[in-house]
Amino acid sequence: MGRFLNFTSLIYLLITICWLGEFLFFQGNKKKNEGIGRKTFYNILKIILFNISLSIVLVLLNVGNINGNALSIIQYLSLAVYLAGLLIRYYSIFLLGHSFNRTVVIDREDKLVSEGLYSSLRHPLYLGLLLLVTGGVAYMGNLLAIIVTIVSMFTVINARIKEEENYMEKTMGNKYIQWKKKRYRLIPFIY
Repeated sequence: MGRFLNFTSLIYLLITICWLGEFLFFQGNKKKNEGIGRKTFYNILKIILFNISLSIVLVLLNVGNINGNALSIIQYLSLAVYLAGLLIRYYSIFLLGHSFNRTVVIDREDKLVSEGLYSSLRHPLYLGLLLLVTGGVAYMGNLLAIIVTIVSMFTVINARIKEEENYMEKTMGNKYIQWKKKRYRLIPFIY
């Protein structure tokens, strides 16, 4: 247990508290709670909890744990990924402003955001989430949990993106289709 009681664990805890603060400080537009995506939102939460729980169990069982100098390197890299995910999410929420919501709802007054990260990515919020969960799990230093997390989070986020993009195309039509052609879906220069 001593491997968790150090400076990096304090940084990890601080980032985690800031991430949880997202749910307090960024509630989303309450009038928009009837939108699509509620089911996939809860699926994402379930996958996040599953991955964190799996990581804890595997670390305690010492199955697939990374040890020694490799663990220190993994922890420092994972903290950088974890923090990057948090910053990307908070910045994306800021850019969306009043349009941010946990379900997908389009108002006629809403405009497509094209500034900041949205100038090159369609879904930086989901990129931030992918990095947060992957970095958080990777910090625990279990190779099997890292692999499961990347695969499961990418799968559930990709399903959410497809659902959201279908809705946006139906609602905004050609305006959205043209907007999305100029941007990567989730990962810059790759996807």
